Amino acid sequence: QYLPLTGVYQTYMLPNNHPNPKQRLAQLVTAIKRVYASTFSQHAKAYLKATPYRLEEEKMAVILQKVVGAPHGERFYPDFSGVARTHNFYPMPPLRAQDGVAGVALGLGRAVVEGERCLTFSPRHPRRILNFSSVEDILANSQREFWALELDHTGPATDVEQAMRETRFPLAVAEGDGTLAAVGSTYSAENHAVYDGLSRGGVRLVTFAPVLKHAVFPLAEILAYLLELGTRGVNREAEIEFAVRLRGPDDEPAEFGFLQMRPLVLMQ
Repeated sequence: QYLPLTGVYQTYMLPNNHPNPKQRLAQLVTAIKRVYASTFSQHAKAYLKATPYRLEEEKMAVILQKVVGAPHGERFYPDFSGVARTHNFYPMPPLRAQDGVAGVALGLGRAVVEGERCLTFSPRHPRRILNFSSVEDILANSQREFWALELDHTGPATDVEQAMRETRFPLAVAEGDGTLAAVGSTYSAENHAVYDGLSRGGVRLVTFAPVLKHAVFPLAEILAYLLELGTRGVNREAEIEFAVRLRGPDDEPAEFGFLQMRPLVLMQ
């Protein structure tokens, strides 16, 4: 409860679309075994050495969870995903530490978790995006690629690495898939300006302006509400992971995927 273990153990995402159910089952069983085995990885051992806990005391539970998103050709990914915290460790005025912070990115949340370029904002002040305060800042910090899961099921039955292919794609692919419009803006070199939306020609950027400024989806309100609930639920600062699918293949309603919540450890 008091030790953050985010990213210490292995996670696998399986397409689960092979025409042979035995192939899908074999990949699932192998993935579960590898999650258990990651308890003894060098990364986990090194992490636990810096804590008061012993590796022999560690226990593992495996969660099977549906990936939020939609298929786009041979790719599967959510419109965007991210992490939100009730406490901001590095607030910049006028934002305060207790206002919280969220990091969001187009596609799978790997970009956020691994510290790649993404959008950072406070759910309580969604329009005060300090690292996007100028055109230069936007060009320097805006996401230019995204992660998606390849839906290729041609690999062997037990080859989990073959089944799980998280691949990086350029924003042009997301624009062709129709997922960039809800989070994208355009940079005009002629005017040295960034315009919301994709109606103009120019360099595509991920600014989340349609979501945070034009209320295409109430992301800030949902995150602020869930973080408040989380603080009360765990009786301390909290952190959540989420993913959002804005539309389904058959015009299904938008889906906010609440992936997990955990206590947030404040370093003294």
